[in-house]
Amino acid sequence: MKSGANPALSIVGQGQSATVPPIRTFSVEPDPSTDARIRLISQLAADRLRDLRDDGVSTAYIAQMYGVDPSTIQEMMSTITGIR
Repeated sequence: MKSGANPALSIVGQGQSATVPPIRTFSVEPDPSTDARIRLISQLAADRLRDLRDDGVSTAYIAQMYGVDPSTIQEMMSTITGIR
């Protein structure tokens, strides 16, 4: 029976360390398809907000539909569509 003070494995080679490859740098260039998607989603969101506004839906009700604060919807309407 071994006591807890005796190592279970040999201590030989404990001074060796693993070789770590150097960190390689790479440039991050914007992806044109990502920019196109963002523009599309923004346009769809603006169209949806305009449709809701034109249908007479209140900002408070839109906020309730999407589970956000009315000030958030008002900010989005101002930012995305220019609606005041």
